[in-house]
Amino acid sequence: MKKERITVTVSKEIVDFARAQVGLGEADSLSDWVAQAMEEKAERYDDPDQIESRWQEIWGEYQQEYGQVSAEDLELTRREMEQTAIYTGQKKRSRS
Repeated sequence: MKKERITVTVSKEIVDFARAQVGLGEADSLSDWVAQAMEEKAERYDDPDQIESRWQEIWGEYQQEYGQVSAEDLELTRREMEQTAIYTGQKKRSRS
């Protein structure tokens, strides 16, 4: 795969963490660590099954902590989100 040099600005804490990870052998260099992180993030968005699986995991954790969400709550939230989209100028998505 062809590589391209880029410049990014990140917090010092993240840079320190990444350097520590390189020191622990998690990557060959800071550039390698950043490239791995970007590739992992891209892969999450590349695989719809992985996205759905992660969503189900997050949703399950939420409901374990806060209880089941009622159909009425979901409908209220949907309406509020549509109203927010109108105010922010975002297009409404069709429901499938």
